[in-house]
Amino acid sequence: MMRNGGDAVACGVGANYLAACDQATEPAPPGTLTMAQGLRGVLSGMLEHFRFEYPCHSPAERRWYSARVTPVMQEDRTPTHAVVVHEEITAHCLAEEHQQRFTQEIDSAVQTRTQDLQVENRELNLFASAISHDLRAPVRHLTGFVGVLKRRRSAALDERDLAIFEQIERASVRLEQTVDQLLTFSRTMHHRISFQEVALTAVVEQAWEAQAPSLAGRTVQFRCAALPIVRGAPTLLQQVFENLLSNAVKYSRWQEAAQIEVGCVSTPEGWDISVRDNGAGFDPALIGKLFLAFSRLHRAEEFEGTGIGLLTVKRIIERHGGQVWATGAIGQGAQFHVLLPNLTAEETASASTTSEG
Repeated sequence: MMRNGGDAVACGVGANYLAACDQATEPAPPGTLTMAQGLRGVLSGMLEHFRFEYPCHSPAERRWYSARVTPVMQEDRTPTHAVVVHEEITAHCLAEEHQQRFTQEIDSAVQTRTQDLQVENRELNLFASAISHDLRAPVRHLTGFVGVLKRRRSAALDERDLAIFEQIERASVRLEQTVDQLLTFSRTMHHRISFQEVALTAVVEQAWEAQAPSLAGRTVQFRCAALPIVRGAPTLLQQVFENLLSNAVKYSRWQEAAQIEVGCVSTPEGWDISVRDNGAGFDPALIGKLFLAFSRLHRAEEFEGTGIGLLTVKRIIERHGGQVWATGAIGQGAQFHVLLPNLTAEETASASTTSEG
């Protein structure tokens, strides 16, 4: 206390410590009256011990101390005196201050970067949507005009010319599919998620019915396990399973007896819903490209596609707070996993708010 300007009579050697604390007036060192209360509590037997930390700054330097009060007992276990120990903890407190500042700076940087990424993602999605809308009509016109020209002039075309027209038709159809997929992807990113209870069994059944045109003339064994009721957006979840089942149907087309199975496992993290097929599979070494835009692991001559479907699945599930991954091997089929967490009402409300961007 004397280092902070205390009076020698009140605070010097032989002074009554409790009286010095009781008589402290402003500006007194912070915690002085608290120290008096704690010391009195120990001496009265109401407290077994007392400890607290306090600042003790002077004009010249900043200091912190930890005060510990321990009673001195008589034979009948009643306190007669108290030992007060003050330990300087300045280094520890300065380290904590530094850590707090560092954490705040990191949090601020992360928040700023997150906001920047959200803005960039919104701009990219708007760009994709605008481009897709602008391209849709011209691409359809191109497809239609090529077909009309081919029909009108087919009699005057040789095999080489007809082959060129067919290549143009295939390319224009592929471009039209890509534009449609981009539009679908853009809509899923702008779709405001309104969480509600969703019966996944019904969602998967409808998604499977949507595969009917691709199943004509094929032998496909489809099995679906009992699926749970989850919280999510029905339209978006149906898009997920339509894409996954469409892939399973497509990549198992060369199997005489194709097998497609939807399974379900309850885990501590949530519901693990899987879609498995016995089709072409994929090279595990290329799994990092599986969910990238326009990334294809098979040649276009083998299997058609735009490379947008799995990316759409990934983004939708991430907006539901879940995860997507896959396993497979060449010629041994593939299995795609969708993990949907068990969200509480508060968590779904939060997810609905954060997913609007």
